[in-house]
Amino acid sequence: WTMRYNGAQIETFINNTSSGTAALTGSIVYTGIGDYPQFGFKVSEGSPNTHFNGYMPEVLYYSRALSDGEVTNLVNSLRTKWGF
Repeated sequence: WTMRYNGAQIETFINNTSSGTAALTGSIVYTGIGDYPQFGFKVSEGSPNTHFNGYMPEVLYYSRALSDGEVTNLVNSLRTKWGF
């Protein structure tokens, strides 16, 4: 599972295939303790309410949107590394 955000839209990939995009603007900002990216749940109406039921062997965070080729190479590398 991969997400790519370029400041104007967010795109999700499942098994290296795009599962959709959505318009989204703004920055991903870290301002200090307690303000951090949270993975593994869906937020609805301000509260986490749907938890991810699965295994995330590795979470990678980049300061820029990766190209399609970079996403493909990364997915293939992680599949090999983790045996998926």
